[in-house]
Amino acid sequence: MKLTRENWIDLGLATLREDGHAALKADRVTKAAGVTRGSFYGYFKDVADFHAAVVAAWAARSHAIAGALDGKDAGTTLALLIESSAAS
Repeated sequence: MKLTRENWIDLGLATLREDGHAALKADRVTKAAGVTRGSFYGYFKDVADFHAAVVAAWAARSHAIAGALDGKDAGTTLALLIESSAAS
């Protein structure tokens, strides 16, 4: 299975959401993906680079969600939050 940089970032976001920041390690995410560490390091120069990419993606997605929620009533806000959580 060939992973793209975006696949790695999505895996990082899922790992962060499910297991917390301590789980964002090369060994752990490569094992979860079922690939070698070489695949990981083909996209990231080190784990800190991976962390930065995951944080940037999280910030961008959070900003997009916040923009979508601006001015919405509580019911709509909750529905959008649930929808975005399920899509992640």
